[in-house]
Amino acid sequence: MAAILRATPLPVSTPREPETAPSLARAYLTRLSQLHDEAAKTALLANLLGRAPYAAGAIAVAALVTAALVASTAPLDELCTWLVLVAAGIGAASRAYAKAIRAPFELVTLQGFARDLSATLVYTGFAFGAGSLLVLPQNVSLLALLAFGAGTSALIGIVLRVRDMAWCFLVPAVTLSASAAILRPFQGGVADMAAMLVVGAAVAVAVQVAERLAVRPSVPDLAGLQAG
Repeated sequence: MAAILRATPLPVSTPREPETAPSLARAYLTRLSQLHDEAAKTALLANLLGRAPYAAGAIAVAALVTAALVASTAPLDELCTWLVLVAAGIGAASRAYAKAIRAPFELVTLQGFARDLSATLVYTGFAFGAGSLLVLPQNVSLLALLAFGAGTSALIGIVLRVRDMAWCFLVPAVTLSASAAILRPFQGGVADMAAMLVVGAAVAVAVQVAERLAVRPSVPDLAGLQAG
């Protein structure tokens, strides 16, 4: 019986088509766009890093000026407690800065610094705002109360120039200052609380508008917070 051999056709490999010039151009443009975004984020966060010590200094000056003005009326133990609370926030910000300044142009390090700074500002905002409950006299004027809560928050916004970071300090500082008007209570009571909330909201809007009008390559997502 004759064996019938059947030839199995070998797979024919088709030559890979070379990438066309348009596809290479698109790939290069995509990579260039990614590099541009990374550079913009790095530049913005590096600028934030450079301004952080000035923000910490502004909080320290505001606390010391307040302490000097109320030293004759505030209980010594409450005044010392408040200063220690504020100093702890300033120390945490300084520690985050010292850690990040070792690699000031590494994006991962700068993003970690932004997260640390945002958390520190939230704490410091609460610590600073607690002064309205601990050290401000009950006969404090509305102008002095506004300067303490909203004025300091506006100063931090001017120094940092980043909405999300400024709000981290502003919201707790203004909220506690407004609450103190009825919790202690101050002379103005509800009227002082309403005025503090209105002025604080105006400062928050002003910080946002200033950030939108600022000339920058892009506004990246800072510390997981959506930038507007």
